[in-house]
Amino acid sequence: MKGQLSSDPLLGAGLYTIAIALLAAMDALAKHLVATFDFAQIVFFRGAFALLPVLAFILATRRRFVLSTSSPAMQLARIATAAIATALFFISLKYLILAKAAAITLLAPVLMTISAGLLGMEKIGLRQAGLVALGLVGGLLIVSPWSLDWHDTSALGILLALGATVFYCAAMLMTRELAARGESDTMLLATPLGMSLLALPVALPAWDIGWQDEWLAFTGVGLLGGAATILIIQACRFASIGVLAPFDYSIFLFSAAIGYLVWSERPEDHTWLGVAVIAFAMVLVRKRRQPLAVSPEGGDLQSPLPADPPRR
Repeated sequence: MKGQLSSDPLLGAGLYTIAIALLAAMDALAKHLVATFDFAQIVFFRGAFALLPVLAFILATRRRFVLSTSSPAMQLARIATAAIATALFFISLKYLILAKAAAITLLAPVLMTISAGLLGMEKIGLRQAGLVALGLVGGLLIVSPWSLDWHDTSALGILLALGATVFYCAAMLMTRELAARGESDTMLLATPLGMSLLALPVALPAWDIGWQDEWLAFTGVGLLGGAATILIIQACRFASIGVLAPFDYSIFLFSAAIGYLVWSERPEDHTWLGVAVIAFAMVLVRKRRQPLAVSPEGGDLQSPLPADPPRR
């Protein structure tokens, strides 16, 4: 029932982990498609087909079909930054192995903590600041700029993934504010719809009719993303964000497994180490935060999770 938070952390964690696995599978399909098709076409189908599970969820839970908003400018800005983040990430998959791209996006909670502190949304003490700095060290280990050949395409892929992470953080900060204003239902429907509408005019000039040969992959990108959104919302009904957040980092493990099985990809040792450092630092940062208010969907108001995760 909407507005009711049940206490079943194990179920919540299980649903959340399945959602993260679906996102990793969606990224793998996007990596397969971006080798042949224009990124905007993939982003369009990512939003369009995600509407199907979202609409089914709205009907099943008797939620309102809400597109009205008291903050139209922020809603549009959030959708635009979400679409840009998704596009940049999908393009980066042309140049990076799947796990590397996923690892770079794990810098998001580090950047969000810094941004929230600078904007006065959170108080960051000395210990938290030290942990955030440790998270940045983890990011440096993942990117490893000292060993990059800046004339190689992998360097471009890293820059694109970093750009996606920055735009993702901007979208998440707006999500926090909109959720606090009670606009989670609007975001749930507006995000995939807006993403597809924004991508369509960019996709049309380079539209490849050959997409019909890959209809299963295009459909899968949207359906997996939409299904992951629903599972995340459900997970937030059974467990707090503090319980669920550590499972975010499992996307690196899922991506590494899929990358190895499908493309024989192997992340470098320093990437594994960097992810471990970021996970360690940010789990401790969250433990030191004060309890947050609970949103109608069951997540805390500072969490982006009740709405569709924009980057993916």
